[in-house]
Amino acid sequence: MFAALSDAIEVVPMSTADAGDAVVDRLAMRVLDGRGGRRVLAGHLAASSRRRGRLLAKRLRRTGARAVVGVAASQDLAHLGGQWSVTHVSDATFHLVQDFYPIYSSLQPWAARQGGLVERRAITRAQSVVTATEWARASVIDDYGKPPGRVHTIPFGPGCDLAGAARPAGDAGAPLRVLMVSSDWERKGGPRVLEVASLLRDQGVLIELTVVGDHPVLPPWVRGVGRVPHDDMPGYYATHDVLLELALANAAGVTLTDAAHAALPVVATHTGGTATIVLDEKTGLLVSPREDAVIREAVRALRRLDTDRSLLAAISVSARDHARTRLSWDGWAADVVALVGQVP
Repeated sequence: MFAALSDAIEVVPMSTADAGDAVVDRLAMRVLDGRGGRRVLAGHLAASSRRRGRLLAKRLRRTGARAVVGVAASQDLAHLGGQWSVTHVSDATFHLVQDFYPIYSSLQPWAARQGGLVERRAITRAQSVVTATEWARASVIDDYGKPPGRVHTIPFGPGCDLAGAARPAGDAGAPLRVLMVSSDWERKGGPRVLEVASLLRDQGVLIELTVVGDHPVLPPWVRGVGRVPHDDMPGYYATHDVLLELALANAAGVTLTDAAHAALPVVATHTGGTATIVLDEKTGLLVSPREDAVIREAVRALRRLDTDRSLLAAISVSARDHARTRLSWDGWAADVVALVGQVP
């Protein structure tokens, strides 16, 4: 992201928390977190946000900047004074992630209110808001009242350096090579993936499942490779037929973007901002995240791809084209720079 911006914008890390600031937040977390069984995110409290805003203002005065592009920096922007024009970039809002992601669940009511107010101040402070998905854009407009003309969806680019070739149709009798990338086993739907793969095996489908990343002890028929070097990920994307991601929560989904750049079709839950990254029936197949439907629909989707390898090949071509035209860091940077230039 920052490399793509660097030719047009001086990139200064937005996090203004120095070592002392970080210590204050950690101490606050230690004192407040967990009381009454509920959590406090000290970095999202008003006092922390005011401190970060003051530090950011000092830093900006030293740089002589006239405009600010804040990436996932609502805490820094909410209490930023001065006349700087602000473009706020995010993949979600506080309203969306509360009780959606585990870290934002079971918050103290007063802490949740402060987090929401910090988000609202940041969105109000910004002249323009850039969201990674239509899901996040709708929240900025509907939940925080930002005028639609001030909110723009510009999807993020990939997390890996990928340039995948589209997959040929292949042999319908060959095993279906399924990949799961697990940064968080439970949130990424690991148990769901195992159940789907097991059901397919019981139905006589030839399936080879590989799990990369965090995972528990796996059945002997699953290849679990644990965490791998970042540079090795393109090889895993290139040697599989489909990415299976049955996540409980997904804001933008970098693995889904990586898969598109690798021309790898996706079967994923329609949750969060997934539908901006995975175009249903074009670059992948989306299934319901509901517990009463997800397993059944995922099994059906994978069986469909297994029996119709020409569909798998067509989706691969569409995924590659979508990545090049819509999920590119160079395109993202060009759009953001153009947007900043329009802000008065």
